Amino acid sequence: MKFFICFFLLFISILELNFAYAFDIDAIEVKCKSSSNCNEIRKVFSSVRGNYKDVEHFETILKLYVANEGIKRFYYRVEGVGTKNTLFITLQTKPIIKSIVGPIVNGPFEIEFPSILPLREDEYLDTKKVDNTLRLLTDIARDKGFPRVKARAEVQAVGGGSEVTIHVDLGKPIVVQEVIVNSKSERIKRMIEEKIGYHEGEPFDPQKMRNELEDLRKIFLQGYVHQAMTLGIGSGDPKTTAIGIGMWLGIVMAYNVWFVIWPNQKKALGMIECSPEEKAKSVKTAMIFSRINTLLSLPMLLSMVAAQNLY
Repeated sequence: MKFFICFFLLFISILELNFAYAFDIDAIEVKCKSSSNCNEIRKVFSSVRGNYKDVEHFETILKLYVANEGIKRFYYRVEGVGTKNTLFITLQTKPIIKSIVGPIVNGPFEIEFPSILPLREDEYLDTKKVDNTLRLLTDIARDKGFPRVKARAEVQAVGGGSEVTIHVDLGKPIVVQEVIVNSKSERIKRMIEEKIGYHEGEPFDPQKMRNELEDLRKIFLQGYVHQAMTLGIGSGDPKTTAIGIGMWLGIVMAYNVWFVIWPNQKKALGMIECSPEEKAKSVKTAMIFSRINTLLSLPMLLSMVAAQNLY
């Protein structure tokens, strides 16, 4: 009985093994059409030889090889008897990019394009990468003020590979006709005109314009704070004088809160132990400086509102 059970289990295991690997590739023949690296392709596809669960499993693995090896055209057939099969492959590989010329900009203006593009040398010539490269160059040119830009690629066979020449036809740009600065401060107006005035007659580059305006904003912020702290003396700008008065009043009020009112308030509330005489003095001091802050809040508010709306 035990012998019969063992024989049955062994028989089932053999069947499962045969079903698990029911499709074999024993030999492979590769034929290349106009391919300079056919020997390398043969070595790669030689590893396809082996055992597979079924035909679907084999085809899935074969598609992965085709996708990774730069195959342009691929045909195959399987011939054999039973599970013993020979794989016949006929293929044509994509040409390898030997050199890339450009981007060559056609037009009176110059544009800086990134040095690293989706299309690269010593890689297979892929139409998708060519399209992505042309799309990237077109988007960059449009962002720099050339809405009618057109990019194209020319491919020539060179020494067993390909040479790709990229042309960028800029077309008619959006030109900045005039830079107008509205400001009541002649100094600020002059600074902005000196910073971005050169854009007149040039293609409109929004990103470059934003960067320069951001630099101006930082400069104005630093200079603005300094002028406000000095009450705008010598600047001739009443706005900085008004906001400077409000800033100084706010500083005085903050000092009163943290260094006078709150320390005395802690004594008055019993948070800090002190004598009855010192406690009574602290109550009076905190009350006086609180009323001072209340009085200072009105001119502080008025000066800040005046700086925002009157000047």
